[in-house]
Amino acid sequence: MNNFDWVQFFFPYRRHLEIELIQQKSDFQERLREKNLQIMQLETELKTTRGKLDRIELVLMPLSSAAGAAVARAGQSSPAPPKFEPPVTGWQNELKKFMEDTERAEKEAKETVNVQK
Repeated sequence: MNNFDWVQFFFPYRRHLEIELIQQKSDFQERLREKNLQIMQLETELKTTRGKLDRIELVLMPLSSAAGAAVARAGQSSPAPPKFEPPVTGWQNELKKFMEDTERAEKEAKETVNVQK
């Protein structure tokens, strides 16, 4: 029978695969860092661009033409946002009634104390 030492045969290849895995992980981490940095830079650039655009709309457009002034006025007088009122549930109605009854009872108790004095 052939006594071939499989451990010695595969050990260099295994070591090579481990090194490749470490390199790929580090490359991946570096690319993630680069991606996050680029996203942060683009967000910052977007914010500064929006700020410049807002200044142009508020300062230059009203001075440049009548149409620009109308656009600037329309942008300044924005309508109030709609009010969101969540639906009232049964237990909230019961709590509201309980609180009203408690307040009414406290008022009556104060009135009777003031009348007795």
